[in-house]
Amino acid sequence: MDDLLAEFEAARTPTTADRARRRRLYTTVAIAGMSLVAIGSLTTGAVFTDSDSVDSAAITSGTVDLSLTPATVNFTATNMAPGDTEFGTVTVHNDGSLQLRYAMAGSAVGPLGTELRVSVFATTTCNAAGVLSLTPLTASSAPIDPSRQLFGDPSQGPDAGDRIVDSGDVDNLCVRVQLPLATDNTFQNTDATLTFDFAAEQTANN
Repeated sequence: MDDLLAEFEAARTPTTADRARRRRLYTTVAIAGMSLVAIGSLTTGAVFTDSDSVDSAAITSGTVDLSLTPATVNFTATNMAPGDTEFGTVTVHNDGSLQLRYAMAGSAVGPLGTELRVSVFATTTCNAAGVLSLTPLTASSAPIDPSRQLFGDPSQGPDAGDRIVDSGDVDNLCVRVQLPLATDNTFQNTDATLTFDFAAEQTANN
């Protein structure tokens, strides 16, 4: 029994087959290691690259530019009597690059301003015959003393009564001023100055 145990405990002498198996194992491990090194070289090594860029054409913003002619509305109203009517023209120009919409307000300074009635028409024929069959842009003929919105609304966005003018185009307005026949002696030898205010904005995206 002791001899049998000693045989198991004794160091086993490698055979030729064992040594061959070990050589094959070492060779396989070495090949696998070199493969990993090669893969690492492929993923981290230098590569050819290139880059380029391109500029856009000039990007510009548009303009909203409203102008008026004449600079002063010329009413020949220097000697009005009760019942008289006077006419004056205003041309609205869109000198900007964008289509615009605009509104118009009016105000009066002076004692006669409480009596004057102002109406606005869209026409190039600015006289009694030219406006006879037209509906005024103004909602009423109430006095504009001290001030009143004549048509449209200056708040942002499209509103009832706003006028639209394309870029490079004009809008011709006729302003009618009346002194009612019921005006009494209190207003003899008095005057008033009228001011018209225009507020414009872009129509695009608005």
